Amino acid sequence: MQAELARTRLALAQEESARLALQKTADEAAAEVTRLRTELSFLRGQGAKRR
Repeated sequence: MQAELARTRLALAQEESARLALQKTADEAAAEVTRLRTELSFLRGQGAKRR
């Protein structure tokens, strides 16, 4: 019974760790999208000024 409980706790800890890693990756990707959109907007503005 104790071994089964220990395995279940380990599985839950691993699942939580994986979820946190995935959330971190998603947050980083969202930040990169925001950065790229800002840069694109700036570059489009620079292009419009040259016309």
